[in-house]
Amino acid sequence: MTIAEWVKKYGNRELKTPDNPESCIDELKGALQNKRVFFYGGGAIGTAFLAMFEHLNLYVEGIFDRDCSKQTNSGVKVFSPDKIKDLVGTEDVLIGTVNWRNQEVIKKYLDDIGVTNELIDGSLMHSPLQRSICTLYNLHNKKLQYEKCSCCFIESSRCDIMRENIMRTKLGVKPNEGKSRLPLCEVIVGNVCTLRCKHCLEGVPYSKFPRKQDTAENLIKAIKRVAEASEFLTSINFLGGEPTLHPDLYKIIESVLSIPNVGIVKVVTNATVKPSPKLLEVLKNKFVVVNVSDYSAQLPDAQKAKIEETIHILKESNVAFSHIKNMTWYDMSSFKRNNDDETALKKRFKYCRMNGSHRMYDSKIFPCSHFYAGYVTGQLELDDTIINIFEGDIDSLSKRLNQLWNQPYSTACKYCEMPYVSKLVPGGEQV
Repeated sequence: MTIAEWVKKYGNRELKTPDNPESCIDELKGALQNKRVFFYGGGAIGTAFLAMFEHLNLYVEGIFDRDCSKQTNSGVKVFSPDKIKDLVGTEDVLIGTVNWRNQEVIKKYLDDIGVTNELIDGSLMHSPLQRSICTLYNLHNKKLQYEKCSCCFIESSRCDIMRENIMRTKLGVKPNEGKSRLPLCEVIVGNVCTLRCKHCLEGVPYSKFPRKQDTAENLIKAIKRVAEASEFLTSINFLGGEPTLHPDLYKIIESVLSIPNVGIVKVVTNATVKPSPKLLEVLKNKFVVVNVSDYSAQLPDAQKAKIEETIHILKESNVAFSHIKNMTWYDMSSFKRNNDDETALKKRFKYCRMNGSHRMYDSKIFPCSHFYAGYVTGQLELDDTIINIFEGDIDSLSKRLNQLWNQPYSTACKYCEMPYVSKLVPGGEQV
């Protein structure tokens, strides 16, 4: 079996687990046997592919990326794309580890420089391969490494495998049968940050609201109410701004971990703030994951040093964390009205990376990060799709959460360029 035949047999961008996960993995290994493998794309998707290949003991010869100064955590070398003709032989395998919509762009570039190798579409490989790996963890009753789930792009809102794994391995889990199926709650603890990112997904530098942190009491109360109205929350994610600036974050995490139908807690940080001793102790819990979004490439030396210090502390303290460098973001700053009809809006929503990225802020739940950013920057107004957490009883809240989870599209989709024309920009570029 060739790698192209493997993709034809197993490839998909949906949440479909192969009927025989072991065969899926074994056949991939067979297809790559005695082959040199290169990736095209060294950003977050390339990082996810490296993690999968390392797990399967598959060697990657090198990565091509326009930013050849990038460094991988595993030491795999990054080369400029103009080196492809020199380094890639006709029998070697070249996998496009980039967003699905950029595969054709790379193919055209390869044609232009005379590379005859077939570009293997990595966007068709990720889901079947990652789900095969994780399904085998469940079959063998092993705990997933949840910090690696953070690099997956599947788990954030829809991963049934992760949900099952947590319910197998976490003691005291007790779902609320019959309640909302919403699997995730992403919580904005405040709009205070150490950075001023030009393309901030949360719109922090451009917010019309005063800089503030919500109180621990309010946040805990709101999260507990959402949990009460939900069957099982796979993950509670704390965002900002910079969430580690919140003086009581450790208290909030401790309280959330005690909720019987909550799986893991995630803290998404730019790592420019050294965790306090109290916070560090809580972060050591095996059901807490820290996501480090490392924007060093865009920052001055003083900020880089802080990031290095934080990462050193996390390592020395045995905190489970993911470390993603060289991120590429989508520029979602436009709120210009598009001309989509209902069918087009549903399609836009279905294929959007922000689908499922609900935001909880000020006791309200927004359908997606774009709606939230539009609200705080004064571009979009609240409408009846925004959920007030303390309005009505638990059953009515559960019903609203289900409606949110099953919505065909969001009002914000009418004012969004995702997933088709939003420009790719360097993550963490400063204003």
